[in-house]
Amino acid sequence: MAIELSNEMFINMKDIPPYDHTKPYYDQALSTLEFWDNEKRKIREGTTIGGYFVHPWLYFILNYFKTPIPHMGNDGRAKDRIENPPLNDLIFYTIESYKEAQENNKILALFGTRGSSKSTLEAANAHWTIAAHGNGNFQIIGGNQKDLTDVTGLIQTSFNNIERAFHLPTLKADWENHVEFGYKGKGSSDKRTVYANLLTTNVNGGHGDRSSEKTAGGTSIGYITEEIGKYDFWKTLEAAIPSFKMAGGFRFVPILSGTSGNTKLSKDAKRVLSDPENHHILPMNWDRLNRMVPEEMITWKDDTKKKFGTFMPGQMSLRLETPKIQTNLSDFLGANKKELKKISIFVTDWEKAAQEIARMTADNMPGDIANKNKMYHPTELAHVWLTDNPNPFPKDIIQRRLQEIEDEGRTGRKVKIIKNGIKNEVSLSEKEKAKVTHDGGVADAPTLLFMELPETPPAMYIFGAGLDDYKLDTAETDSLGSHYILMRRNMMPNQPCELVACSYTARPLVHKAFHQEIETNIEAFSAMTLMEYIDVSFEAYLVERGKDGIWLAPSMSFTSTKATKKLLRKYGLPPTAANNEHRFKKFVDWTWEQHVVDIDAQGNPVIKYSVEFLDDVDLLEEILNWTKGKNSDRITAFSHALLLVQHWDINKYRPKNNPYQIGATEEHREIKPPRPRSSPYSLDKRSRNPYGNR
Repeated sequence: MAIELSNEMFINMKDIPPYDHTKPYYDQALSTLEFWDNEKRKIREGTTIGGYFVHPWLYFILNYFKTPIPHMGNDGRAKDRIENPPLNDLIFYTIESYKEAQENNKILALFGTRGSSKSTLEAANAHWTIAAHGNGNFQIIGGNQKDLTDVTGLIQTSFNNIERAFHLPTLKADWENHVEFGYKGKGSSDKRTVYANLLTTNVNGGHGDRSSEKTAGGTSIGYITEEIGKYDFWKTLEAAIPSFKMAGGFRFVPILSGTSGNTKLSKDAKRVLSDPENHHILPMNWDRLNRMVPEEMITWKDDTKKKFGTFMPGQMSLRLETPKIQTNLSDFLGANKKELKKISIFVTDWEKAAQEIARMTADNMPGDIANKNKMYHPTELAHVWLTDNPNPFPKDIIQRRLQEIEDEGRTGRKVKIIKNGIKNEVSLSEKEKAKVTHDGGVADAPTLLFMELPETPPAMYIFGAGLDDYKLDTAETDSLGSHYILMRRNMMPNQPCELVACSYTARPLVHKAFHQEIETNIEAFSAMTLMEYIDVSFEAYLVERGKDGIWLAPSMSFTSTKATKKLLRKYGLPPTAANNEHRFKKFVDWTWEQHVVDIDAQGNPVIKYSVEFLDDVDLLEEILNWTKGKNSDRITAFSHALLLVQHWDINKYRPKNNPYQIGATEEHREIKPPRPRSSPYSLDKRSRNPYGNR
């Protein structure tokens, strides 16, 4: 006798017709076949319950996917049980985002908090796709074998515990590389029928660039890239994308996933997540997330204009001690449907979760624990980019500054400065700027101008410059040459700190072209330049022109006298550990320096940080991306310039005429009287003057 078919959840059903485990599927009783065919329909097409469409992936997760769930035992220790995961707001949020990606032919990129059930959801997606659709290859890609094994282990557990009606036998069961699902007759000559393949690839197990082609070709039915923050994944994904496509869009929704708080964030993760539209990725739907959160508990309000993939906030993490609150889908959706009241859902206690994260990230936490907790449980996008090498800069303020510059459109002019006799002229340039994350190769970039160019060369000591040159003519490294010209503080009304006049960061095909551009720029601004004194190529360039004594700052050092004597040269800053540490600390301190710029209506001072006077987007981005040991060419050049002009301030150097000024008659450099010193090239407590006797 036929049974009445239902759209109800399988886990809520009673009187399920018996399944005879000794018989094949199509030898079951008619009522059993009708029941399971209806269930197959639900995991292929979904079902509607109480007016809410339950996506087939969600139906499969809640009713058929089996995974280890921890439960507290009588002995006070957590023990895993293999069972269906309960519905929570993280799963709901992920599925709703997946629906939108499916409707818009986009890749779903999930990134954020640890404890987001990421591996469980990936395993469920793989099992559901193979069980419901089959007839192709499901690929899981990663750069770390342990991460891949964690996911495939969960898939194996679910396949081993699935309802018998949905059981799939395997022809090959290498769960770390290749699982082949299908059937084979009992006879040795019987044909093998392959239903689907589960392929796992560790791209870092390949050789050179060939590893990026491992996944190209074949018919794909699903694709997951695991932990995108740990390795550069884009070439591999780009090679696979053609196999996803059919007329009208993607065959399925590819999934990228990752958690914040890695030792070093991959370049691809930030580039791709921050530019979703140009990488086929579903942009962040802030309204979807905000609907789930009390307005006063939203911690990402300043992020809602920013571009990103799908953000998983730390408050939703399952690793917090704050338990989620049990309710039902009817109340959660505000639907008032009795059918939905049968479906439980566990939702975030936003207030208590926020309080717990605040305690975990408080400044009084020992060591770097606060930084780790902030990046493990991000409550705003800025925290997503944190790494195990704490960034000492005021990142929140810099993020705000970047948004202000974007809103105002004040990003500097791309120019070429031209000398016309004793006058300076500007020609607008169509060259592209050098990328902040330069991958190597030629970068024939323009000069960026941030203030009006002086019509004729100004007095010396108004502008100072810093240089970070590159060592080799070959352009295959990720190093760029960078030169910054700063106006000293208080040179203009209402100018409390140093301002960038112009910057030039590039790597033209010919090294000499880099030096020619710098020469033109420093002569236009009369900007003496402090460089690393081992970078002798620019010095050699100026020596040939007899200009080294005019434009190169004499050597200075902040290391010991003994070490300075060993490294004695005429120009520049020795790149000793002590000097580099001092230079970097001065720059960090400068970014945090506060200035009173106004008084508000209530009589309170209006404060701005020095970094808020920067208009150079690329320098700001480089500061945000800074990690220890990473090439930071713009920071290096800017900080050399900063050291130089701060030295002038300390020693009361005043603007002086220079030989390029009209009517200049006196020596362009200020002469300091001799002072007794332990070394003419090292700082000591008596003189604080690295220029010595000149």
